[in-house]
Amino acid sequence: MENISVAVRDDATQIEEFAAKELAAYAGAMTDEKIGVVHSSPENAVHVGSLPDWVSSEEKALILDDLSRLHNDGFIIRSIGGAVVIQGKTPRATLYGVYDYLRMLGARWYFPGREHEFVPKRHEIILKDVNAMEFPDMDHRSVVIHCGNSALRDWIDFAAKTKLNAIHLHSDECIHQMPDLLAARGLDFGLRRHIFGETYSSDDEDGLESNGRILLDYIRSLPPQLNDFFLWPADRVLELRDTEQGQLSLSDVVLTFTNEMLKTIRTIKPTARMSFLAYWSTWDVPEVSQPADGVFLELAPIHRCFSHAIADPACSINAKEVLPVIEKLLRIFDPAESHVLGYWLDASLFGRGRYKDLSGRLPQMGETIRQDLEYYKGKGISNISTFAVGLDKEYFSGFASPTLFQYPELLWNTEADLKSELVNFCENYYGDGSLVEVFQMKEQIEPKDIGSDNWGTIAGRFSHSASIVKDIRRNATDDTQILRLDKLMRELRHMESWAGGMSKPDAKSL
Repeated sequence: MENISVAVRDDATQIEEFAAKELAAYAGAMTDEKIGVVHSSPENAVHVGSLPDWVSSEEKALILDDLSRLHNDGFIIRSIGGAVVIQGKTPRATLYGVYDYLRMLGARWYFPGREHEFVPKRHEIILKDVNAMEFPDMDHRSVVIHCGNSALRDWIDFAAKTKLNAIHLHSDECIHQMPDLLAARGLDFGLRRHIFGETYSSDDEDGLESNGRILLDYIRSLPPQLNDFFLWPADRVLELRDTEQGQLSLSDVVLTFTNEMLKTIRTIKPTARMSFLAYWSTWDVPEVSQPADGVFLELAPIHRCFSHAIADPACSINAKEVLPVIEKLLRIFDPAESHVLGYWLDASLFGRGRYKDLSGRLPQMGETIRQDLEYYKGKGISNISTFAVGLDKEYFSGFASPTLFQYPELLWNTEADLKSELVNFCENYYGDGSLVEVFQMKEQIEPKDIGSDNWGTIAGRFSHSASIVKDIRRNATDDTQILRLDKLMRELRHMESWAGGMSKPDAKSL
């Protein structure tokens, strides 16, 4: 291989320097060569975050014009002569461009943690005739996790590699460490947590005043970078105490309360914004109250059916209990400012209540996520997050649902080819592309949506998938792939047992 280098300008930002080092490290691992980072403009190099001096003024003008029209997370990868230029509209976008280029070279990041990445061997890293221009379908792309997650640093690494742009914490523990933890990757951070009480009234002036004082002290204790606040009522059934019984709904009262809390925050942060959480007790449409300027909608449909897309008319749960409320809420709140807080990656949800015996294992629901995102996108919503609570090192030692890497892939491109990526996943991670049959099975997991006589059929499908894995395992020779296949077989047997148990008379009451 010719002497190849990664070039970055002298005054590169911290993120661009990090991007160049990442490219050099992975390219070196692919080629078994030491690839250096230089601060010059060689013609035989990959240029990160800058245009080489020798590029013509006409070519520079074309690239800069293309960049000017892109989303802030958008980037260009272009072959020029014997070099490649990776240029983002922002430094973070340049880092995304580097990871996208590594994907072109065959690298993949399936789950948080270096042990779950795939880095192929190659003879060269300069790709000819590349002319890619990428930008995301969704503006805000994040997960919500706990600071105490044993895979927190792995999640930070994984988020940038899969082009998520934010990590939100579900508690304020270590919130002050987040700017430093995320700095090299340019990721945003936030806080989403329950902080207020469980009882609300439309005429409780003393309660508003005391909550306001507590809130101001709390806001002052948070990092100054935070300006959008996702601070919620208690995570339990809320109580409405009102002297005008029947006049206002709980959603109306909580929205008015949210308006007042934002007004209080703006006494010290004039441009602050705050979410109104539509969730459990407030999963209803305010009939009287209107959101104040700066109050935006946060949809958290925890009670939805996950066996069907949110807008699937064939699903009685979503069609009757979920979608009509969303449609009405979006007539009150601006969709462009609204956020979706999903549960697609919430291992804690899939380990309790009606999903208790799933033990936290994420269902395979890539196509459901796609359809959900297409619906939200069609409504003008481009801010998407999901709980990823419980997805720690212990989880990844037992489960490996493709849903996890499909989520960021679909946030970037809702039309992503999930099937071809599943084939790549099976080849790269398990050593056999034919295993894709296991991951293409539509998993129906909603107890309220499935009759008891159907659970036996579902258990049979998991049993069939486990037999496919067993056959592939018999011929496997790579030790790492054997361990992964054994883990997958245990996962499928676990699901077979779960589905079999759901046929019991009392299972649906969980």
